[in-house]
Amino acid sequence: MKKATLLITVIFIGILTFSFLESNAQSGTMKSKNGFLLFYSSDSLNFTLRLDEPNTETPNWIDNNYLQLFKDRFYIQIIDRESMIKINAPAKDYLSMLQKWETDYIESTMKPSVKRTTFINDNNSIGLKFNDLKYNAWYYAVELNPGKLYFYFFDIYKNGHFIRITFNGSLDAARLFIPAILKGLLFYNKKIDIKKLQYSLKNDQYSYSE
Repeated sequence: MKKATLLITVIFIGILTFSFLESNAQSGTMKSKNGFLLFYSSDSLNFTLRLDEPNTETPNWIDNNYLQLFKDRFYIQIIDRESMIKINAPAKDYLSMLQKWETDYIESTMKPSVKRTTFINDNNSIGLKFNDLKYNAWYYAVELNPGKLYFYFFDIYKNGHFIRITFNGSLDAARLFIPAILKGLLFYNKKIDIKKLQYSLKNDQYSYSE
């Protein structure tokens, strides 16, 4: 497990090196009747995430754009596209460019002694359907003694931002937990009105009309 933790740390450092947050962005956690409601709000990207109990850990915003759901296992990060990808890049390539950046980093930093699988696309296996949301699911695994540890990435692109979900554990667990989390994801067209959201929660509602 110590070896697994070290590998996880290496990957997260790589992600954080290019993260960028809009200066006026807000994020936070609200307690709800059945668990938690998390929010992220800026001029261009606004969403809430509903997490119903049971929760073995309290969600924790490590930074305004970096959310820890389960320590060393499950994280969500918001990344501004312009912080790493040229504006004139073809829109259809943004997600593949993010994946290439990540895979290049992994290959350049992981020690040759670590046995790693190839990078595998999982869009046909994750079991998610979005009509208006671009996403990319992929993973790799490292050999441990015993078994394998899977590093699973689910990248969403919306309004000039990436929402990166990172899960570390078994492949079956990743395919189970990520769709369950995304069922509680709701986007808003405007900056989130915190007072309206708080009022809705008091009345057992998890959203409000814009």
